Amino acid sequence: MAARCFLRLARWKRSTGRSSFRTHHLSAASWSADLLAARDISRVDRLFPLLVVVSVLGPALMGGATGP
Repeated sequence: MAARCFLRLARWKRSTGRSSFRTHHLSAASWSADLLAARDISRVDRLFPLLVVVSVLGPALMGGATGP
């Protein structure tokens, strides 16, 4: 009984592992050349860490974290 469960689990892991963790090496220039050329997209990409920090810390610094 335990051996059959183990084999079933091993078969399931083998079948899902092939497709779930496969890395696809795609070139960004081949499928998104227009996005790479757009200035506003590249600006948002460059400023993304700052936008995350401001959106997380901004409400807390304005008093939202202290409550009523």
